[in-house]
Amino acid sequence: MIMKWRRPRQKLVVGKPEYKSIIETTLVYNDIVRAAAIVFRCDAVEKDLYEHLQHLGRHLKN
Repeated sequence: MIMKWRRPRQKLVVGKPEYKSIIETTLVYNDIVRAAAIVFRCDAVEKDLYEHLQHLGRHLKN
């Protein structure tokens, strides 16, 4: 439930230090996975549009 309502860079207040380490580890892991997914999607879009982007680049260069 905590993860559902947490906003990026929002601080969490927890009662025990061991909870803090568990939650922070999960948050870092989720941020890395999210960033990797964004990079993957951008790469997939670039692969799909590569020929069109090349043609556009040649057109803009002239």
